[in-house]
Amino acid sequence: VTLKTALAQSYVRAGAVLLANIVEATQGETVRDEVLGSGNATAFQTFKLKKSPLTYLPADDAEGLSAVESTLLVTVNGVRWKEQRTLFDSTPDGPDFTATQDDDEKTIVTFGDGVFGARPPTGKDNIRARYRKGLGTSGNVETGGIQQLIDNSPGVQKVTNPQTAFGGADRESVDQVRTNASKSLSTFGRAVSAADYAALALS
Repeated sequence: VTLKTALAQSYVRAGAVLLANIVEATQGETVRDEVLGSGNATAFQTFKLKKSPLTYLPADDAEGLSAVESTLLVTVNGVRWKEQRTLFDSTPDGPDFTATQDDDEKTIVTFGDGVFGARPPTGKDNIRARYRKGLGTSGNVETGGIQQLIDNSPGVQKVTNPQTAFGGADRESVDQVRTNASKSLSTFGRAVSAADYAALALS
């Protein structure tokens, strides 16, 4: 093995381990092709995901409007529709939907009414979803806590995590929602003071 740059430290050869083929891993088991149901062109059709909780991952939004992004992908007649935070800005023919969670952490997919977002067309089992399930601090495993792959990959004989996993968080309690919601309303997406920055970070 030839190193491109010199080692920053000296290591005892007998106890040193060289790590290669390192990939980023995030929490969540993939649900590949779940049939949500059949469209019937009625207003505000709703469907519930069979598995929960839906996995959310750190967002890479340059605007920073949300700290996380959903892993949910919904198709109607094989065409992908777009998840929106609300349907108020959707056009009558906009292929949009919203995803909300109930008290049991079940995710509910809601389509439009033909005024605010399009109605899904009539069809049998034509509304499908692909997503990942699994969320929270349970994903913050210790070093070596990951031992096997769910799916087989050619040539891969063994996996492990060389460092502790981090970043997983459970959903807010009712008391946390009461506190953080009021703070986020006071900033309206803008930060001036240190308290505003803290409120935006929490939201």
